[in-house]
Amino acid sequence: MGTLTATRKNRIIGLSVTDWSVRGGEFMEDKRSSIIAAAAEVIDKWGSQFTMDMVAQQAGVAKGTVYLYFASKQDLLLSMIMEGLQELEQGLKDAVVGCKDAGGKLAAIVTAHYQMVISKAPLFIKLVSQDPMLFREARPEILPYLKGIEGVYADVLKQGVQEGCFGGINPEITGIILLTLVHNAAASCSIFRPDLSAEAVLEQVHTLIFQGINAAPQLAFKNLLQEGKTCKV
Repeated sequence: MGTLTATRKNRIIGLSVTDWSVRGGEFMEDKRSSIIAAAAEVIDKWGSQFTMDMVAQQAGVAKGTVYLYFASKQDLLLSMIMEGLQELEQGLKDAVVGCKDAGGKLAAIVTAHYQMVISKAPLFIKLVSQDPMLFREARPEILPYLKGIEGVYADVLKQGVQEGCFGGINPEITGIILLTLVHNAAASCSIFRPDLSAEAVLEQVHTLIFQGINAAPQLAFKNLLQEGKTCKV
């Protein structure tokens, strides 16, 4: 794991299409994504017993092709985590499309965040269990992705402060807190307390958040209920 970062800098892995100067970059990105999708299926089925051979077979490519994109199992796992965080950030940005006021935006991103974690939590736990030290050792690489998600929350909170509907908060710090709160509530509900109603937990999360930032909690959440945008588990 000590050489993971250095290895990644000299390979195509972990780079967006816009970073590539080689022709065929879009094809390579599609292939990379298909390998990650195959790995998710294999890990979901086999857990710690998964191998790169299994991933290659699931993706329909040669084992050497997998290693062209990912230097090791740890590299593949880290790439899966980072891609998941990118997906989460984009999901939150998509959730606020069409919302005008900050209260509606906040309700939308909390719900979208909760939904996505509920659906991905079991796989995420399996990913982390493959290498418990992976998160700690790769923190410098993961941190920018977490900051991107925090930024989505912070932007909405800043808007709410400017509009006068959220009071007494520091948007940046509160964004970090909300990310942690929503993430942990959804993961705990999905993995450790499946006996609880995911819908009821989400409603309580909304109430705690909106009361905590001195805003009216129920209206924005009820609007989402009417639009059918709350989680269906």
